[in-house]
Amino acid sequence: MNKYTPLVNYLRTQPPSVTQLTLTFAQIEDILGDTLAPSAYNYFRSWDDNQDTSKIKAILIAGFHVVMVDKENQKVKFQRM
Repeated sequence: MNKYTPLVNYLRTQPPSVTQLTLTFAQIEDILGDTLAPSAYNYFRSWDDNQDTSKIKAILIAGFHVVMVDKENQKVKFQRM
């Protein structure tokens, strides 16, 4: 289990009617039960690029991908695939 497993599990439990989901960094921290590093924006930005990393694969397996990272408002938007 890695730090982002709770987020993947959270996404997996979303009902099929949820096609888009926007979470603030604070909400993600609550889901993770841990604080995000100061570099979180860059980290989520790599998710937005849907780069081929193990974390991206986990999000994709959960049936979502990142469509937007808003640094100013500290939000990440996920969309069901």
